[in-house]
Order: sequence, then structure tokens, then C-alpha cells
Amino acid sequence: MQVALLELTVATLLEVSSTPLALNDALHHSQDIAQVHAVNILRILVQDSSLVTAISRHYAALTMQALNGFTSPLWAVRNASLQLLGCFSTRLFSEHFS
Repeated sequence: MQVALLELTVATLLEVSSTPLALNDALHHSQDIAQVHAVNILRILVQDSSLVTAISRHYAALTMQALNGFTSPLWAVRNASLQLLGCFSTRLFSEHFS
């Protein structure tokens, strides 16, 4: 059951994080942005050592999400994407060389 919940969670977070931003006059850099929160939660899931095996099946989708985030017009989304990629890179490096 835990694996199914993780699968649903990751799928939902990937969907939210890839939802196009509605840029308008009301959007300020201090405003909370769902895409940023979703990417940050994905980063936390990647960092969790107890989820390494379960989250590893999502590495390709997570990498693509992080790279796609670099094209966002908002700094907060680009920053969250960079942090996800950095965490993901650290996780891969530690798995292959430990």
C-alpha cells in the first residue's frame, strides 16, 4: 500500500509541477506558487534515504521535470528545479560510488 501511495503522490506532484503558470499582473515573486511547492516536495522525496528503492523508478521523470523547470519565466521555479537536479545528482552519485 505504501508503494501505491508513493506512486500516486509522485504522479500528482509531477502533474502539478508541470502545469503551465498563469502569468498575469497579479502574480508577484512573493506569492506562493503550487509548482514550486510540488518540485520542493519531490526534492524531499528524493532526499529521503528510506525511499531510495521506491523513488528510483521515477528518476527519468524527475530529471526531465527538473530540466524543464529551467525554462520557466519565474526565478522560484527555476531555483526549485535546480535544487531538485542537485539533490538528484547527489543521490545518483552516492548510489553509484558507494
